[in-house]
Amino acid sequence: MHNPKVSVIILNYNGIKFIEQCLKSVLNTDYTSFEVILVDNASQDGSIELAKKLFEDNPKLRIIENRNNLGFAQGNNIGAKHAKGDILVFLNIDTEVEPNWLHELVNVMNPNPTIGAAQCKLLIAQNRNLLESIGHYVDYTGIESAESTLIKGQVNDDRYNQSKEIFYARGAAMAIKRNVFLKAGMFDPAYFMDHEEIDLCWRIWLRGYKIVSAPKSIVYHYGGALVGKREENPTVLFHLRKNHITSLIKNYQLKNTMKYLPIYLTFLFGHACLTIPKGKINITITYIKAVQWALKNFRYIYTQRLKVQYLIRRVPDATIMKNMTKPRIPWHLLK
Repeated sequence: MHNPKVSVIILNYNGIKFIEQCLKSVLNTDYTSFEVILVDNASQDGSIELAKKLFEDNPKLRIIENRNNLGFAQGNNIGAKHAKGDILVFLNIDTEVEPNWLHELVNVMNPNPTIGAAQCKLLIAQNRNLLESIGHYVDYTGIESAESTLIKGQVNDDRYNQSKEIFYARGAAMAIKRNVFLKAGMFDPAYFMDHEEIDLCWRIWLRGYKIVSAPKSIVYHYGGALVGKREENPTVLFHLRKNHITSLIKNYQLKNTMKYLPIYLTFLFGHACLTIPKGKINITITYIKAVQWALKNFRYIYTQRLKVQYLIRRVPDATIMKNMTKPRIPWHLLK
């Protein structure tokens, strides 16, 4: 298919600071066959009313309003269910795009049937000469590798201008072929927010597809504008840790779950101990709640594990782990 239809799914929750510029830039995309699906998670700041006032007459835009805040995972699943495109692009509300971004994204994804997903090149919106991310990696315990957290390199650095395989695409600007999204099981709605793209991309790899960077597809990202820093937001930190535990149980073969889950839990325990003398007891409490959630919901997690291992998996862990790094002390997370 030369020009596959693309569905750009934008999830909004109280994004009034960004919604006008985001939608304006996306709707000005020069790709011919695309639609924009704006999913609102029960915003209370007037942002959805502003979107309707400014853009409701645009035939490329459809607006879906959820009665409750369903989180990033389920909110995007709802958008995907309404999408008509062959390629789904999940885009954060705090972004702006270059006019040719979809052309460049399709050029990377479309020719190769083994590619299931891709990430756009994310530049820092506040300083557009700096690179934020071209793709991410995790180690065997599922902890994000330090070198892929924020590259902050120069935009014209040739090292970041070639498409390459990555372990996972940032949810801020990630594209997935529709059939791959369905085969991989969509976003896990229990994740609510954070770590959901790592879990989904892990399952895309397990299904036998590759994930790559699309360095000529440019997206400007304000980053953390709506939820702030993870360590300063107990709700975000809670979901991050309980989702991380869930992913290790779901996605690994049993021998590797038994090997790497205890290492990750040891990291949580050690990090909790380090934060107490700093007066950050809220982090310790959040970690305890995350482990409690995993224990309380183990039946659900185990059911999801069976689906992953028997319905989704097509390749062994050894194949997936070639795109992961060896565990090391994550000093970048212990600050």
